Amino acid sequence: RRAGLAMLITSATTCSAFLCTVASPIAGTKSFGIFASLVIFMDYVLVMSVFCTAVVLYHDHFEPNTFKLCDWASDCKTTDCCVCPCVCCCLPNKRLKKTSSTDRAQQRSPDDPIEQDIITEFYKGPVTNFILTPGKRLPVMGALFIWLFVAMYYMTKLEPTKKTEQFLDDEHPLQKAITILNEGFPVASDDRGAKMYFTWGIKDVDRTGVSQMFDDPNDPATGVGRPVFDEEWKLTKACQTKIYNYTNGVRSPINDEAYFPHVKVGSSGMRAVSNWMDEMKDWIEGGGTGSFDATVCKRNTLNKPSAFPVPDDEMEEALIRFAHQPSCLEDAPYPDAFIVHTYKEASRGTGLMAVEFGFNGEKLMMNAISMESKVLDPWSEIGEDVAMVEYDWFMAEAEKINGLMEAECGPVMMTDADQKFILMNNQKIFRTSALTGALIGCAIAFLVILVSTMNPVIAAFATFSITCVLCSVVGTVTILGWTLGTTTAILISILAGFSVDYVVHLAHAFVETPGNQEQKVKGAFADMGVSVMSGMLTSVLASLPLFLCKINFFAAFGTFLCTTIAFSWVYANFMFMGLMATFDVSRFSWRKGTSAQVQERGLEMGKVEGQAMEM
Repeated sequence: RRAGLAMLITSATTCSAFLCTVASPIAGTKSFGIFASLVIFMDYVLVMSVFCTAVVLYHDHFEPNTFKLCDWASDCKTTDCCVCPCVCCCLPNKRLKKTSSTDRAQQRSPDDPIEQDIITEFYKGPVTNFILTPGKRLPVMGALFIWLFVAMYYMTKLEPTKKTEQFLDDEHPLQKAITILNEGFPVASDDRGAKMYFTWGIKDVDRTGVSQMFDDPNDPATGVGRPVFDEEWKLTKACQTKIYNYTNGVRSPINDEAYFPHVKVGSSGMRAVSNWMDEMKDWIEGGGTGSFDATVCKRNTLNKPSAFPVPDDEMEEALIRFAHQPSCLEDAPYPDAFIVHTYKEASRGTGLMAVEFGFNGEKLMMNAISMESKVLDPWSEIGEDVAMVEYDWFMAEAEKINGLMEAECGPVMMTDADQKFILMNNQKIFRTSALTGALIGCAIAFLVILVSTMNPVIAAFATFSITCVLCSVVGTVTILGWTLGTTTAILISILAGFSVDYVVHLAHAFVETPGNQEQKVKGAFADMGVSVMSGMLTSVLASLPLFLCKINFFAAFGTFLCTTIAFSWVYANFMFMGLMATFDVSRFSWRKGTSAQVQERGLEMGKVEGQAMEM
């Protein structure tokens, strides 16, 4: 019964700590927390049902019995006696009597010594004496406090991840090849930068029904959302003029100072700005050079518009004809690709489709121009601080565009199909979600321990011990060179749940043990020492094979689990129980009559122990 209640408390705390990740907007963090909480819940249900039933069945039907000699005349009147298997070894009129572990427990005298396992003897002897001796426990507690300050210092050095988290170990051949491809070659002018789109004609994005946990996050309908078009928007003649003049201004060397640090220069020597109106103007007016030369780029000019910018009354028919003209761009997706197929591109980082010429076959739904970033590219990731500078600049450029042409074209929306700015935002979420999850986990642990012990001081000391474990683990992984990415954020969020087990077991045993302060410490170690030690050893041994994994998440989880379990065991045994031995916490209990009962039962136990020592 006592073990069942302690397991319920620890399972509820751990399960709740995992569920804290549900508050995270990042699907990976949320799904891991839900999965882990279900594992904890089912583990508790199966242990309390199937395992307990299996133990009873084993005890009743399969546990080996021992035999003792019995007198046939007096004892062997029941079926419990059997014929001695070796007649020549049996005494006259003697038989063997079967006895189970229950029989032996019932027949044991209160004065008979109880055989203890080596772990229980270790806790009842050296560990208990160590904790109850101030000259021994206080130096260890002081050393733990010193380490705590060191760990807290390194906690402040934990930085958000500045690159994509690797799936494989650094030494894996595939990862080496990926690293060489991403980092081993210098960036050339022909390498595309991350495209930033300035879009007109879209009001917002409808994210109704979007669920990145259950659907493909790269599916525009289920993973991102659907664009909400402005049905009243039109690409007027005045708007064409404003957009065309703006893109030419960006390309102009006169504006080098403003655009050179942020907008990439293409292979042509001009800034990489894409505007399909360049092709429309050449289709209407002709006289282009290079790839737009009429001898190279041949288009059907029959019934073309009268002029560029296209008059409003000619725009509808002009768009239909223009959409099915061949593109003259050198980087068209394939030779003689139509305009409607040229100005759309699947993002190389996310697979999302980015469209500049938003023609649906009947009308132009939206329009966009794009600029290639000089700093960001579709493949690599950079730190939040650098990405934030680029984000602020492009957002400021969107405000500038609104100031130039909002009256003619409507409001502009700046977006990033390669989702570079989403990673930047995620880095902030990693920090906040990890901190929030850890704080919520500690708060839940405090409430659960408070309800189970009905002693606010014990709950506070236990929560302090959990906080020490949290700081120690985060400080350790920072020393190991970890950064704050998805994996680290998940692990920090659930850290309180992993840290609570041992301290809850000892706190519950401390409260339930009758007697004075010293007797409670002895009883807590005697009752739960073997469970705490066994749990620590099995968890650490289970984490060791994960160190050999080539998949980074499993290797990181093994490191996290091993350090968490080790620090949890140390702080539960030496910090928490040291505080229990140093301060008289029983007088703060909310249970009625506890103080009087403790004193009375403590005196009785003291008398019994004194009599035992005299014997």
